[in-house]
Amino acid sequence: MEKAEDDAERGWTDLESYNITDADFVVGIASSGEQFYGCLLGNFSTELSAQSPMIREQLEHAFQQWRTVLAKAIALAQQDGSVPSGDPAEELADVAINTWQGAVARSKAAQSRAPLDLFLKTLMHKLLK
Repeated sequence: MEKAEDDAERGWTDLESYNITDADFVVGIASSGEQFYGCLLGNFSTELSAQSPMIREQLEHAFQQWRTVLAKAIALAQQDGSVPSGDPAEELADVAINTWQGAVARSKAAQSRAPLDLFLKTLMHKLLK
């Protein structure tokens, strides 16, 4: 969906062309064509967190907010039976975020979407089956 980030209407139209439903998981990543730039939180974490306690605290806060929202979504899915309830939602959220960050870093290094595809396949079909 090249250039969809520049045009909300076109982005929505492109998403609709994939017949996305509420059962789907949509992921966005900063890239331009085949150029992968990574995740802002991940980039800042690796490049600036050791240099500034304030930035480190803000990054941790952002990750915690992300974890909270994702854990709530997983907990709801566990309640309705779409996700097994064997593991705490918070732990599954942490695993998802941590493995996502690793996949993004590898995609950035390899300039390939293969690590992202593997992440989604593994997360959706094995971890959150």
